[in-house]
Amino acid sequence: MIPESASAGKRIVVYCQHLSGVGHFVRSREIVRALSKRHSVWFVTGGLEVPGPQLNSSVRRVRLAGIRRSKAGLEPLSETRDLKDTFKHRKTTLTTLFSKVRPDVLVIEHFPFSKWILEKEILSVIELARISNLHTRILCSVRDYPMGHEARIDSERYRTEVVTQLNAKFDALLVHSDPNCVKIETLLPWLSEVSIPIYHTGYVSEKLSLLGAHRNRDDGVEGPRHVLVSCGGLQEELRLANLCVSAWLELLERKKTDGRKMVIFAGLSTEHKKFRQLTRRAQNGAFEIRPFTDRFLSWMPTADLSISQGGYNTTMNLLETRTRSILAPNPAMSDQVYRARMMEVKRLASIIDTTKICSTSLADRIRVQLAQPLPDHQLDLEGAHNTCAIIEQVQQTSGK
Repeated sequence: MIPESASAGKRIVVYCQHLSGVGHFVRSREIVRALSKRHSVWFVTGGLEVPGPQLNSSVRRVRLAGIRRSKAGLEPLSETRDLKDTFKHRKTTLTTLFSKVRPDVLVIEHFPFSKWILEKEILSVIELARISNLHTRILCSVRDYPMGHEARIDSERYRTEVVTQLNAKFDALLVHSDPNCVKIETLLPWLSEVSIPIYHTGYVSEKLSLLGAHRNRDDGVEGPRHVLVSCGGLQEELRLANLCVSAWLELLERKKTDGRKMVIFAGLSTEHKKFRQLTRRAQNGAFEIRPFTDRFLSWMPTADLSISQGGYNTTMNLLETRTRSILAPNPAMSDQVYRARMMEVKRLASIIDTTKICSTSLADRIRVQLAQPLPDHQLDLEGAHNTCAIIEQVQQTSGK
């Protein structure tokens, strides 16, 4: 059931459909959290449920019939509903939502930079918003490195499609990066063809204050010391986790772990065969194997080192807590290699390639990174708060 619109502030709908990983969802959730302090927010999602800190009770969660990406394309999460029926149900839910809410602002996560497989639904969402309220502002919300895998297939078509859709359907583009670090016009010069305003919000970072945790600048945090390994929100590949286990076992043999434990967060599902194999390999007391957690950030302040793929949200956790890190970007993810290089250039991380590095070399790299001072930076991590202010500014301007 779609709730009636509240009277306080502006009416804002945030549409976020995650299909495989959880990065887009987590970033959107933090933006929703900031918006809900001043406005009435409807958070529209339709993927696997992602654990995480609770949102303000005023946020209306609109859960569409679930879908996900598979090797064959899109598939429904429900075993009792086919894909055609799933999208029919989603359209009914969205039509009801916009007829009741008539939003002042609609935020679309990442389209047209990716999510082309959902183009029909997303364009329908934009049309429903415009029909319900002629003055609705339509905003595109993207990460620091927004290129989707579509860019690799046909870069010229990608450029044309992105520019055309932005100019025709949107009122502004929100880029969640610090422009002193990553500026989208430098990354994608052809965005000069875009006629709508482009705003860099700063990075969207989940805050330690939500969890009651902190890291002292003198590195004097309390709690058991550990090396933290994160494989992200995907479960298909545990190459990084297995490599880390092998390296840690070598350090144990050398007696070079200094009493630390390696804590590995291996993904969303504990039923996967590779997860069970990993658990069997790491049965001694020097390891702790866990599935995906909704409190990953709270582990950071007591981590002497983090090893991860360098997705957006994990990197924000690193920057928020100023934790030493080794990044192993997945080349299949269009943003991770770029972001890892940026972190290395700023001396905020060290990069490895899991297809080339051996366990002995990784063990040596872990020892080197553990000896480094805590990283420091001046990057803007207030992207969620800044996004709220920018949306308020855009909403006051005249629409198309």
